[in-house]
Amino acid sequence: MIYLIIFLLGILLAGNHAVSKNFLYPPALFTGVWFLSIIALALSGDTFYPISLETLLVYFMGALCFSMGGLAVISITSVTLIKRCNFTSTQKTKIQRLLDIFLVILVIGLPIYLQKNDVDFTDPLGLAMRRSEINLDQETNTTRSFGLIKNLVVLSQIIAMAMHQQNDGTFSRRWRSYLMIVIAIIYGASSGTKGNAVMLILTLLFISFIQEKRINFIELGLGLILALGIFAIGLLFVNFAYLDKMETIPILMEVIQNYWLGGLVTFERIVQAPASFENTHNITRFFLETGNGFGANFKIPSIHMAFTNISASQDSNTYTLYISYFKDYGWLGLMLGLFLLGFVLTWIYKAAYYGNPIAIALYGANSYGIILSIQAEHFFLGLNFYLKLLLMFYLLYYLSIKFSIPANFKLSRKNA
Repeated sequence: MIYLIIFLLGILLAGNHAVSKNFLYPPALFTGVWFLSIIALALSGDTFYPISLETLLVYFMGALCFSMGGLAVISITSVTLIKRCNFTSTQKTKIQRLLDIFLVILVIGLPIYLQKNDVDFTDPLGLAMRRSEINLDQETNTTRSFGLIKNLVVLSQIIAMAMHQQNDGTFSRRWRSYLMIVIAIIYGASSGTKGNAVMLILTLLFISFIQEKRINFIELGLGLILALGIFAIGLLFVNFAYLDKMETIPILMEVIQNYWLGGLVTFERIVQAPASFENTHNITRFFLETGNGFGANFKIPSIHMAFTNISASQDSNTYTLYISYFKDYGWLGLMLGLFLLGFVLTWIYKAAYYGNPIAIALYGANSYGIILSIQAEHFFLGLNFYLKLLLMFYLLYYLSIKFSIPANFKLSRKNA
């Protein structure tokens, strides 16, 4: 039956592309990710436990409802409803100067951040222990943190996105953009997590694609290779620093396959026994954590899911984005949630396509969430990042042009 679902997803993918003539269209991107992933699962043979027709139907119905949400936007919106955003050369200069100021702040703040987090990149085992500390903090901390130094890592990602958008190909903007990307990767690596660099690379790729209004598949392939390479390095430093080098390559390949396809297999447990464990990825989690940050006392479980066997020798604790909609809300929650998600993300896509700078950044981040939908829900659970992104981009593109930045403020390579 898995080949029937692959066939139906292929038909749906072709239909989504026919509607938009563009694989950047969120329903086409979402369906394409699931189409390729289920093909890969089928080609894996008996590497993983088989999944039932009911689970496969969840995957197809989710893609169908997501596509219907996107089609609703295409049907009710027009160019007149989503205006192009044009900035004068003076306004662009103000935006770029403010970005330069943030770049200087992040360069100055980097050694402070590294010292505060006791980071030593020459000590892989130390980084592994740092990762354990972060996991322990996630186990016990159920409030949103507003610490300035702690949020420098988030600020670095947002400014890297903005610098990338402002990279017009000139030498002065290009070196600033590349420097900021490197700084953001260092901030992310110093936090002990592997996902920040992957998120940044994929987000920047899709910012470029939406600005060009098409996917460059060569650039996408190279970007995915780079992201996987960085992810593998993170695994070596954080998870497998204690192993002999000859042991690591087959283990790395197995772990990467597990991260890609494991969630599709573990979700079978949710379909067959939804009450077998607690859902820690409920769509209400962000609101409860934020409430606790303001003094409430909601009981919130660890963000980490329980592990489920996906083969005789492997297990996984990722359950795809569908766990956030299906486990607690059933088929109705699945269909309504994916329809609304497709509607909102397609609206953002339309605004980004016509040049809205905030929508371009959101689209880039949303594309990462779509690609990683095979792993977890990155939309409601990522609201904290999206709100910070909205705030910073509103400051950069709308508030900054209303205030003066000294005309003689310039950032040179010497300053940086």
